[in-house]
Order: sequence, then C-alpha cells, then structure tokens
Amino acid sequence: MIIIQTYKKLFLLLIVSLCFFSSSALSDEVDDMLLEITSEMNSTLPMQVDSITTWESSIYLEGENLFTYIYTINNKDRGTDYDSSVLKAFFNTVETKFCTDPDTRFLLGITDISMKYFNSNGEYLFKNEFNENDC
Repeated sequence: MIIIQTYKKLFLLLIVSLCFFSSSALSDEVDDMLLEITSEMNSTLPMQVDSITTWESSIYLEGENLFTYIYTINNKDRGTDYDSSVLKAFFNTVETKFCTDPDTRFLLGITDISMKYFNSNGEYLFKNEFNENDC
C-alpha cells in the first residue's frame, strides 16, 4: 500500500513537472515569436503614420510581457498643453482599432500593448497602455 501511494505521488509530481516545463517552453516560444515580430517591424521603420506622427521603433520586454510602439510627434512642444479629453478620445479610438483588427487583435491574447509618444526633441509626452481586458 505504501509503495502504491509513493508511486501515485511520484506520478503526480511527474505530471506537475511536465505541465510546468510545457508552459515554460510555450512561454519561451511566444517570447521568441514576439522578438521576431519586433525585429521584422523594426526593419521597415521609421515610417510616417500621418502628417505629424512617425513610428520610430518597437520593443518587446520579455520580463514585463509588454510590446511597446515608440512614436515621435513632429513638433517642438513639450506637450504640457495636451487636452486630456482629446487624448482619451484618441486612445479609445486606437484601442478600438487594435481590438477589432484581426491582424493586431491576436497580439492582445499574448501580450499587453504600450504606445509611447515623444516630441521631436526626444522628450517624453504621453503613453497609452492597454491589454485584452480593455477590449
């Protein structure tokens, strides 16, 4: 009886270990995929998004599970006078587009998204962060 219980415990430990290592391996595959996507995107950048916005680069931070887009607003303003209601409306539009476009929606199932904006002097202006729960 003791031998059977020992085997049951060992079997359970083996299953738990396999599950742990499988999820770890899957996580590594997702990280590798996101790093590859980042590299592919960055090979085509910088890219003019609209008349004042340039998409400069993308970064994937594995430890934070955060995919970040870096943009430059082509002006000299520090950004202290940005209207928060206008920014909120803009962020809502960006999130809606990201959440409803099948080409970008899949990312939210595996990572959070951050969009950081800087002025042409390299000074930080604002950011927009969202995840799958915001869709």
